[in-house]
Amino acid sequence: EIASCLVGSEMCIRDRSYTVNTAVTGNGTVSPGTVVVEHGNTTAFALSPDEGHQIAAASGCGGTQDGSTFTTAGITGACTVAVEFEPIQYPITTIAANGSFSPANPMVDHGQTQAFTVSADDGYELTGVDGCGGTLDGDTFTTATITAACSVTASFAQKTYTVTATVQGENGMIVGQNLENIIHGETRELTVTPDEGFEVNTISGCGGTLAGNTYTTGEITEDCAVSVSFVAVSYTHLRAHETRGNL
Repeated sequence: EIASCLVGSEMCIRDRSYTVNTAVTGNGTVSPGTVVVEHGNTTAFALSPDEGHQIAAASGCGGTQDGSTFTTAGITGACTVAVEFEPIQYPITTIAANGSFSPANPMVDHGQTQAFTVSADDGYELTGVDGCGGTLDGDTFTTATITAACSVTASFAQKTYTVTATVQGENGMIVGQNLENIIHGETRELTVTPDEGFEVNTISGCGGTLAGNTYTTGEITEDCAVSVSFVAVSYTHLRAHETRGNL
């Protein structure tokens, strides 16, 4: 505070000046850091975010922000300009037909990485993920350091399975078509043919059912096997069959 008096006057006029401080939060600088301003004058500050950051807010001393410049109102007392810097955030777009990413479409701070859990829909399996310079480890995909918006894409393939049909012993056969590369959820029909004088003893596998000489599997969701055995038609069985036929 500096006092000066007018010559020949009883009135003393005081010329006042005030300190304007700055308070910075986050990664960036404000220039100048501290300034002394005469009463009624304004002052301006340059706001400079570090790489990958931006100005989040600037306030104090009745001022206003215009781009990277903050200008106070007329200074009438000591005050502080507060400036906050924050990381720039970038969107990561997730693309996953027949599956999903978790999290989906996140915003990521500059300089950070992002990990995703990649899941296949029922009946599909993960075959690969690419984008954002990342790497896949099991079902976890981790990006490289994020410095710009980017996208990650997961690829999936339908699961396929094989049905194996076998005869325990001999005395008949079981056959089916297209028993390899069966798409998840499909069924297959197999024809069961006993040799003359034999009949089906047991048949099982793949969640199927036998109707006549056709064995129909359940929905195929894994590799599986159908096994059939045959037994000779017994004399008692034949007599009963013949008796019913003569009635």
